[in-house]
This record gives sequence, structure tokens and C-alpha cells, in this order.
Amino acid sequence: MSRQKNDQIPLGELLTKARLDKHMSRAQLSKETGISENSLVRYEKAGLEKEGQYPPSPTLAKLCFT
Repeated sequence: MSRQKNDQIPLGELLTKARLDKHMSRAQLSKETGISENSLVRYEKAGLEKEGQYPPSPTLAKLCFT
């Protein structure tokens, strides 16, 4: 896992790891949560790449409890 200066794991990396740990594709997660695949790609880049985007709190909660 990549680390930032303060040794925190970027959100995008955590989201990707959680999805892969559940053996889910982005398409499967999109179908289950109602979040578009394009949004999932941006969320998985959050804190890692310039085009990353942090999800709104309700969306993050939905991802956490899926």
C-alpha cells in the first residue's frame, strides 16, 4: 500500500482493497449500490491521483456497509 507523509492510507486505496477483498468487480459493486462505475473509478483514485474524487458522506456510508 502506498503511504502519504503521515502514514495514512489514501481513501481510494482503502476503497479498492475493500472491493477486491469482497471479490467484487466495479460492475458488481455499481449494481449493488446504485453508484455509477465512473464514480467508483473516481472514488478509487481519491488521494492517489489528480482526477480522484472523494465521495459525499452518504455515498461513502453506502460503500462502507455494502
